[in-house]
Amino acid sequence: MTILYGILIFWAGVFAGYLLNAWVTYKFRYYSGTLLVDVDSRDKTVYSLILDEYPEELRFKKAVIFKVGAGTSEESSDRK
Repeated sequence: MTILYGILIFWAGVFAGYLLNAWVTYKFRYYSGTLLVDVDSRDKTVYSLILDEYPEELRFKKAVIFKVGAGTSEESSDRK
């Protein structure tokens, strides 16, 4: 009987872990864009915001989440 309880507790933990992983993935997967942080040749920090949706739609959201990435001057900046 003890082995049966152990197996039941193990599978309940696996199921709870699966549900927690699904919730965290759903909650934090939907980003509104990417914030690129770069240091240029003059030691200035440059922040670039790349939006994945229209800026007008951000106003209606309760929370806006951005990914943070390290960009390089050649790739991320279209300013020359």
